[in-house]
Amino acid sequence: MQDLSNITTLDLVIVALYLLGMLGIGVYFVRRIQNAGDYYVAGRSLGPLVLAGTVCATIIGGAGLGYDYGSLAVVTALPYLIGMFVFSGISGRIQEVGVKYNITSIPELFEKRFSKTAKCLIALLIGYTMMGTVASQITAVAVIVKMIGGKIGITYEMGACLATFIFIFYTAASGLFGVVYTDVVQFFMLIIFVYILLPLSGIRYLGGFGNFWSNVP
Repeated sequence: MQDLSNITTLDLVIVALYLLGMLGIGVYFVRRIQNAGDYYVAGRSLGPLVLAGTVCATIIGGAGLGYDYGSLAVVTALPYLIGMFVFSGISGRIQEVGVKYNITSIPELFEKRFSKTAKCLIALLIGYTMMGTVASQITAVAVIVKMIGGKIGITYEMGACLATFIFIFYTAASGLFGVVYTDVVQFFMLIIFVYILLPLSGIRYLGGFGNFWSNVP
């Protein structure tokens, strides 16, 4: 049972602004959608910094597993890490082929190179993987919404429904633009709040770095 005694109105406002911000990004990029290429591959306009931000946001999102499960989290993440290195090595070639043949997805690429059967198989594998990814994101938002909004009667189910609506809305409205740029915003939020402000406030709470260091076993 979470301790809700320290939850304030400010916490509710921050979460509400965050969720509205995700919706706002989706609405903002609607006007960038002029054709199917804009919707599915963001007009092939995403630079390396934007791509790095969206990938890092996805990876950092699971960093808490390391605290909860120790080395098990490392073993779980290792195949993902290897896959990202392999994909990074061939991504330039994929981009060239995609532009040449107007291919907008990995399943289409496999159909072009192999067969329609390969396309269907890859599409099923991607769909299966994304089920777990999206489910974990919805669960995370639902837990946070319930924890903060529990005082005013917001349930876990309500949080899950809210998260599902927001994810579907900005994805359906703005395509890959919305998906990528919401990730980028979340990446900078993670860096600022989790990796900068949280450690600094923790050290301050412990009475300064000197006091912290003197009490380390």
